[in-house]
Amino acid sequence: RESVSARMPSPAERELADELVGSLGPTAYARVDLLPTPDGPMLLELELTEPSLFLTTRPDAAARAAAVFRSLAG
Repeated sequence: RESVSARMPSPAERELADELVGSLGPTAYARVDLLPTPDGPMLLELELTEPSLFLTTRPDAAARAAAVFRSLAG
């Protein structure tokens, strides 16, 4: 059984995720899965689509997602 919860990334994880997502251009959704290693975080998976969007992990998630979709619709 899968359990999904929000967590705060470490500064090194956030830096790597920002670098990866920033290289993509405008994106409505991205999930960066990282593995901590002795040499720093390592990319496991970069998802650009997600059926559930994890809208239940934060109270403001649905509103934030809607705002991004509206901004990209132009």
